[in-house]
Amino acid sequence: GDKRFGILENCDHIFCLECIRKWRASSNYEHKVVKACPECRVKSDFVTPTKYWPENEQAKQEVIKAYKENL
Repeated sequence: GDKRFGILENCDHIFCLECIRKWRASSNYEHKVVKACPECRVKSDFVTPTKYWPENEQAKQEVIKAYKENL
């Protein structure tokens, strides 16, 4: 199937979408832990799904903006 990535708005780490969604849905950790990046622990309020790996910060912000506009 299609490989999709999950972008976190407040850090530069990108994850497999399914993996980051499982992490954030985990009940094994406190709310503030699962809402944070598993790598750097910076909190992000939501995950943006994308089929494309953003090459830089500008590309990442464009993907996030487009996703938010379509919510």
